[in-house]
Amino acid sequence: MKAKIVILPGDGVGPEIVAEAVKVLDAVAHRFGHDFEMTEHPVGGAAYDTYGDCLPDTTLAACPSRCGRRPQVGCSAAGEAS
Repeated sequence: MKAKIVILPGDGVGPEIVAEAVKVLDAVAHRFGHDFEMTEHPVGGAAYDTYGDCLPDTTLAACPSRCGRRPQVGCSAAGEAS
């Protein structure tokens, strides 16, 4: 199986949790011969700190919701900007 997966680690404990989830996806892909194309994009307070926006356009663009096949999205904790 081929799949595009958008990784949104967020902030707080999100990056640590998502890093472990990515390890699981890598193991599943290796074990069962899947091809997961994973790309990471900022969201939440972490994105705000870097881009001044909690949901930057580049993150939205990575998660299309219009016609065609959508990527799978893995999202973790996303708190408010401090």
